[in-house]
Amino acid sequence: MKIKTPRTTNESRGVKRAEMSEPQKLAIVAGLDEPYSTLVLLVTRIPVRIEEAIGVKGTDLDGHVLTLRRVVYAGKAYGLQPSEQRKIPIMDIELLARLRKLGTSRGWVFQSRNGTPINPCNARRRFLKPAAKKLGIRLCGWHDFRHSLLRRYRRYDLGSPMCLER
Repeated sequence: MKIKTPRTTNESRGVKRAEMSEPQKLAIVAGLDEPYSTLVLLVTRIPVRIEEAIGVKGTDLDGHVLTLRRVVYAGKAYGLQPSEQRKIPIMDIELLARLRKLGTSRGWVFQSRNGTPINPCNARRRFLKPAAKKLGIRLCGWHDFRHSLLRRYRRYDLGSPMCLER
């Protein structure tokens, strides 16, 4: 059986990711309240997806190492198999202190008022995009931070996330 591929694609719907500078990222962090400012700081400093970031609990921090043990998708937490879990060293002292502070008195580091993990779509719409718009930064969403970080790694030919500052 032959499968026909489309001759034309809708190229106008392509997502254009924003590449942000470090001062722009920090300005967004400064314009947000907790826990959203720490969440943005986490995704700007460490190559994690938003689903992994919002699944962090205070018990996932051991010294300066963050173990990603679960993902949160559509409001449900899914535990990762031991082979899928990642250990990420956190060398940013400010980020580490913020994560510890948020994680000590709560179940989830990034939780809503009712004690569940925050909804990344609501956080993006209610907090992240308005803060970016106020600063004149065109932002598509959470994944823009990941793209900016990975482009920075490639630009400086950094082999490790630990080599952020040059």
